Amino acid sequence: MHSACRFVAVFLLCLMAADAAACAAITKKGTVCKRPASPGSAYCWQHGGSTKAERDAAYVKTQANEPAAEQAKAAAEASVLTVARIVDGDTLVLSNGVTVRLIGIDAPESHESEKLDKDAERTQQDKATIKALGKRCSDHLAGLCKGEKVTLQYDQTKEDVYGRVLAYVHLADGTDVNAAMIKNGYAYCYTKYPFKRMADYRDLGAFARAGKAGLWATEDKPAVFDEKAAVEQAKAEEQSATAAVYKLNNGTTIKAQRVMEVDSDYLLQCMDGKWCRVPKRDVKEVQGASVEK
Repeated sequence: MHSACRFVAVFLLCLMAADAAACAAITKKGTVCKRPASPGSAYCWQHGGSTKAERDAAYVKTQANEPAAEQAKAAAEASVLTVARIVDGDTLVLSNGVTVRLIGIDAPESHESEKLDKDAERTQQDKATIKALGKRCSDHLAGLCKGEKVTLQYDQTKEDVYGRVLAYVHLADGTDVNAAMIKNGYAYCYTKYPFKRMADYRDLGAFARAGKAGLWATEDKPAVFDEKAAVEQAKAEEQSATAAVYKLNNGTTIKAQRVMEVDSDYLLQCMDGKWCRVPKRDVKEVQGASVEK
C-alpha cells in the first residue's frame, strides 16, 4: 500500500514538473536556469524565496551576474559602430546615439549657430555663403563614412565641454576619416588644443592648400577656414624648413627652432615649443644651427 502511494505521489510530481514553466532566472554562469519553476512562481526553488517579492529580487540579482568575458565581448562588439547621421563637416552621430566630434579638425558651419555668426564677422562673408561651404563639407564627410562601420580612437581628452565624444574615426580599411577631411580640403587642422596627430594633420593641410583641394580652390574663397590656424600652420612650416637638426649618437634626430649653449650642453627649443637639454657629447651631427649666446 505504501509503495503504491509512493508511486502515485512520484507520478503526480513528475506531471507537475512536466507542465511547469521553466525557471526564468539567469544563473551566475550567464545561462538560463533549466529547472521547472515552483508552483505560483516564475522561478525554481533554488532561485526563489518564501515570497514572490523575494523571488523577484533573487531574479534581478542573478541578472547582474553575467561573466566578465560576456561583458567584455559586448563591449568589443559595441566598439564597432555604424555612422548613422552627419551633423556637419566635423561632427557625426553613431548608431548608438553617441555624438562624436572629430579630433584635430574644424569645418565651416552648415547650421545657424554662435560660431557661424563669429565666422561671418571674422571673414566678412555672409552667413549663406558660409553655410553653403559647410554643406559641401558635410556632404563630403557623409560620402566618406555615412552608413559605414567605424571604430574610435581617443587622445588625451575623451569629451568636450558640450558632452560630445572626442575621437579619431577609422573606417574598416584603416582610413583616418579626420585626416581625409583635411587632405581632401574640406576641413583644416584645428590647433587650439594639443593632440597627438597635430604635426601630421598640419602637413596634410599644407598638401591640400598647395593642391587647391576642396575648399582651398581659388573660386571657393577659403577665408572661411580659420585664418589664424592657417597663419600658424604656415609659420610652423617655415620654421620646420629652417630648423636646426641635431642628430644624436643613439640615432635620435631633434629639430630645433632655437638653440642656446649652457655650459657643456645645448638647450634646444623643439618644434612644439618645448625645451630640452642635450649634452654636447651626445650630439653626433648638427645641420643648420645658429646658436644664441
